[in-house]
Amino acid sequence: MGGCGPAPAGRPASLVVPAHVYGYVLSRGIPGADPVSGVFPVIRHRRDEPSCQAAGHLAAGSPADNARDYLARRQDPFSPLNDRRGPRGRAVAIRKAILAALAEDASAGEIEAALEDVSAAGIPGAQQVLF
Repeated sequence: MGGCGPAPAGRPASLVVPAHVYGYVLSRGIPGADPVSGVFPVIRHRRDEPSCQAAGHLAAGSPADNARDYLARRQDPFSPLNDRRGPRGRAVAIRKAILAALAEDASAGEIEAALEDVSAAGIPGAQQVLF
């Protein structure tokens, strides 16, 4: 079978780039290393929705920033991090809702409403009625 041959010295044989990192780089360019530490930033999801690739929902920061943000949002009862379906179950439910809405030729507004409903369905805090 044909191939590209061995990777150049110092480079991995395979390079997989997570979709959110690729999207960040496409929208904002390659982030530079910290001038003091020389460490490159991590690309973080600001809304803890791994399947979301909206450039405005991504941010560069340190691993410490990422951990601090995660811990703070984990305490929020409305956070996707508290979805009892787990990240994969949440993503599958969202995908099914999108496909069902498209099959019914739903409008953009109807698709958005379906996404809001399915997103809230697995989050206990979102089930509470606030008065």
